[in-house]
Amino acid sequence: MKKLLLAAMLLFAPALHAADLVTHNSVLIQADAEEIWPYIVDPGDWKAGVQLIPVDDEAMKFNAVMPDDPDTPLYIIYNVEFVPGQRRTVRLATLENATMGYASWHLEEVNSATLVTYDVYSYAEIPAEMEARYLEENSKRFQAELETLKKMVEAR
Repeated sequence: MKKLLLAAMLLFAPALHAADLVTHNSVLIQADAEEIWPYIVDPGDWKAGVQLIPVDDEAMKFNAVMPDDPDTPLYIIYNVEFVPGQRRTVRLATLENATMGYASWHLEEVNSATLVTYDVYSYAEIPAEMEARYLEENSKRFQAELETLKKMVEAR
């Protein structure tokens, strides 16, 4: 009976599709990179979605958790490149440590301002009919987050 139920579930379940999320977003902030850097190190005040909870003393590994359930990690984030005031790249991994993708912030001074670029590559299996919406919504969300960062920094 269980095999029949499983076969029926697989037959009627939406087919999953390998979706590559590749985004490039940026914003020009009227501030020095040093003023922006603390927000890159701790994005909890401006980045939507998961919060990062350090799990090691060096703050190089984090549990990604939802704010309403901080004791349940959804996935792991590792700092893989950390150049203060310039670049932070993180690796997103499953709880089993399989790579899900990378995200990178780059800060470049332009005259008296700083160009903050956020590049993301991640992989997810989602229903094929949701791929276009998934890609568009994430790109829009990342840009909105950067705009929030800009407002926070420039309001200081």
